[in-house]
Amino acid sequence: MSSSRTQEARSSSTSGYSYTAGKLAKEARELLKDVPYVNAITGFILQIIAIKEATRARKETSHELIEKVLRTSIGILDELLSVGKAIYKERLAGVEGKLKEYHRPFLFQPILPPAPELMIGRDEQKSEVIAAFLDKWPARIAILGAGGMGKTTLALSVLHEQTVADRYKSRYFISCEGTLSVPALVGEIANALRLPLANRDAHLLDTILSSFPVNSILCLDNFETLWDNEPMRMELEGFLSHLQLPHLGLIITMRGTQRPSKVLWSKPLLTPLKSLPGNDSRRLFEQSCSHALDEFIEKLLNAVDGIPLAISLICSMLDEGNESSESLWGRWMEAQSRSLENGGKDRLSNLDTSIRLSVEGPRMRADPKAVDILAMLSMLPDGFLDTEKAKEDLQGCLPGGYNFREALLTIRRVSLVHVDETGVSCRLRMLNPVRAFCAKRLVVQEELCNSITCFYVEMMGQFQDYRARDGHGIIPGELGNVYTVLRRAWKTGKGSPTIAQASISFTEWSRYLGNPVEEVICLAIEGVMGPPELMGRCHNVLGEVYYWRGRLDDAEASFERAVQLHRQANNVLGEANAITSLGNVSLRRDQLDDAEASFEHAVQLHQQAHNVL
Repeated sequence: MSSSRTQEARSSSTSGYSYTAGKLAKEARELLKDVPYVNAITGFILQIIAIKEATRARKETSHELIEKVLRTSIGILDELLSVGKAIYKERLAGVEGKLKEYHRPFLFQPILPPAPELMIGRDEQKSEVIAAFLDKWPARIAILGAGGMGKTTLALSVLHEQTVADRYKSRYFISCEGTLSVPALVGEIANALRLPLANRDAHLLDTILSSFPVNSILCLDNFETLWDNEPMRMELEGFLSHLQLPHLGLIITMRGTQRPSKVLWSKPLLTPLKSLPGNDSRRLFEQSCSHALDEFIEKLLNAVDGIPLAISLICSMLDEGNESSESLWGRWMEAQSRSLENGGKDRLSNLDTSIRLSVEGPRMRADPKAVDILAMLSMLPDGFLDTEKAKEDLQGCLPGGYNFREALLTIRRVSLVHVDETGVSCRLRMLNPVRAFCAKRLVVQEELCNSITCFYVEMMGQFQDYRARDGHGIIPGELGNVYTVLRRAWKTGKGSPTIAQASISFTEWSRYLGNPVEEVICLAIEGVMGPPELMGRCHNVLGEVYYWRGRLDDAEASFERAVQLHRQANNVLGEANAITSLGNVSLRRDQLDDAEASFEHAVQLHQQAHNVL
């Protein structure tokens, strides 16, 4: 039996060494209790295992050394199980005294990662969390937000704050990254509490709950690693409810906007962290990087949309001295989030990895329809209008099987979309790097392309008259999106007379708002063979853009073509409007006689059409 257990110890994974070695050591002590040196040796081995458990929180520095010692310890224990048969075992009795000095208790203080060197733009949130721990005991705080927003930085800054440290001598920080089950999390907490192996039995949870000192704080970082495992959530919620002790404060950091529901979180709830505004982005750069601000860094800071992780990576890459701000901007234009990395592939060293963990994480994989909707939303540079009517109208354009509100809930819970309240109307937006990642990596289903095009075509049909006031609160914020979907429709051969009509409305709105765009209407003229009246309107609105830009020859050609098409369609009023525009061209050229003739002709046509000028 002992031999089989020894073989089991040899074949176990590194994470199983502590348990197996401890069990073997106890067996060796019991079986060989009459051999004088065994108690000392096994005590030594058990103490090594205790060191292993005590230093788990410092894996990055102690892992290799401790595992090497443990492997050696397993070998020693193998030999111990057979040493009882040794002929000269009594000669080893003197070793016992030399080993006894190792069999003594070790005392450790809770270990925290170092305090962050710099934190910009989170003073308000930090004050809220500190106030909760000083005034509203026991405080329980969830620090939420998208990846790379500085959730861990905020948590550590709070834990190292002197006023917090003075009141709470015991502060425990546990990274949940790589922790895949509740038992594993329980083990990590036991390690942080320095619980000896002898106390880790079937009642370990009770032991943990009774071991937290009075006035202590437990921080569970990267909690989404566990939370994203949906089948485990009920067990995880139950475990968190046990941590609601009257003398224990709790902090979790977690991607997304969803808090575990079984915890009585401190009020008011801490709002999810948002990206930094422009001033704070520049301050973070200036205080983190030796490189001076220049036009290319300004472009980079705007492009990364105030994500602290991205700004830190920009600083790190520039401080390496291997490329200039201009070359880094050039790589960003080509590769977007893949260009920002400091040599690593983990979430803190690579912006692309950080975004991918959210986009391709378990919560999104569990809802494929949400991934499809996310891909569709990535088409929209100006985000989506956050009104119930807009959501209802889009739902009416979606194919069967898609529920926009449900998909949006999933997307928002992982913080891939946020509500932007800074404009005239609230909008659902994706951060620039996230949108670029999704546009590059996700495939937009063809039926959803048609749906979003249908949505904006119907919107332009509803508000086609730029002179009517009802569209002024909506259309200006949508022109970027309308341009994108109409251009895509024409470029992919999906144009139609209906889309041509939407292209006319878009061009008229863009001219009215002072930024006329001719590309879409040019694509319409090239891509559709509609009735002469529709084509005449296309040429007329194109002529208006040329006229606005001062390209009078091009304007004149477009208006003349519009006259021909309206005449062909027997559209007297359309012909009259085109001739009036020709008169404006002549007037601008100071060709007064030609202008007068055009205006008189236009008046006659308006009278013929019974249109009152």
